[in-house]
Amino acid sequence: MTIACDDILDLAAKYPEWGRAFWFDTLVEASIFREWTVCLGRRNAVARVAHLLLEFSVRFEMTGNGDGKSFILPITQADIADAVGLSAVHTNRSIQHLRQSGEISTDGRTVTIEDYAALEKVALFDPAYLHLGGPRR
Repeated sequence: MTIACDDILDLAAKYPEWGRAFWFDTLVEASIFREWTVCLGRRNAVARVAHLLLEFSVRFEMTGNGDGKSFILPITQADIADAVGLSAVHTNRSIQHLRQSGEISTDGRTVTIEDYAALEKVALFDPAYLHLGGPRR
């Protein structure tokens, strides 16, 4: 489905709260894009995987699909590899490293963050870029 820009502008003019919502969504998407550009360009393999797992954890907790510690991973290691720009083998090694260092544990598709602070440090993760508090009124 495609919506013409003029139609969105008309909606925003008629319903300013919709305009603010569209604008906020655009800003959040840009923030996420910037964070992942830095993540893919400047972080090592383990940090990239850790960052993705932490983002999943935060997002799943916000939607009621996790408790901030454990969540069911909806994608395969090959999907993770594609998302973070690594080979499947390198991704597997990175996950093994995070397990062996005690930062995460896995049971099938369930990922448990065992040491959140350590994983945040490895990933250089700050969830502020997700703007989960919503727009200021």
